[in-house]
Amino acid sequence: MSEWKEEPIREHDQNGHLTASGYKWVELNPSARFPIVLFALIPAGLGAIITFIMAARGDNSALLFFAICAGAFVFGVRALKRVGHRHRAIVFQSDGFISAPFGLWRRPEVKMFAGPGYGVASIESRNESIYANIEMYLTNGENVRLAYGLWPNDGLRIATQLNIALQELRMSAAMAPVSAAPAYPGAPAASASAASGPQAAQPARARRVID
Repeated sequence: MSEWKEEPIREHDQNGHLTASGYKWVELNPSARFPIVLFALIPAGLGAIITFIMAARGDNSALLFFAICAGAFVFGVRALKRVGHRHRAIVFQSDGFISAPFGLWRRPEVKMFAGPGYGVASIESRNESIYANIEMYLTNGENVRLAYGLWPNDGLRIATQLNIALQELRMSAAMAPVSAAPAYPGAPAASASAASGPQAAQPARARRVID
């Protein structure tokens, strides 16, 4: 499987219940857009102009020059895209935590956040100028930016896949036995009848999701 392929992430326990559900994607590093234009698009445009001039003068090597320019353009774009892209993944865990194996936007060191007691209210793709960002809104009022600088269609697709992943985890938790039901992101607090004794689960103390 190609490491560049977008793909859903699903992990199950021995009983078939989801223990983790998420989505992995690849996004273009905004800092790579300028080099792509500078080293691929501009030379390709100049090559096309030179080819046209050569053809107008009856130069028989015009087609060869055009083929060389086209090949260099394709190679340059593929090379720059591979260097300029970065992995992203968000995985909802059955214990209530949310993992980001490749870090968050501007916070590459953040690999795990939220936790039991923090619910996900919504995951949305928000357009800013010609690009889209993916925002996760939590029930405590905080929001976490999951992706930045996507094309709008990509933003909608990724946000949709993340919402599907979260809903599947919630549905799996709802069908699990009460004693085994995980504290999935957004799960309601355990009822009094489901918890008893000194080992009963206590709600998590309020804290910031990402310090």
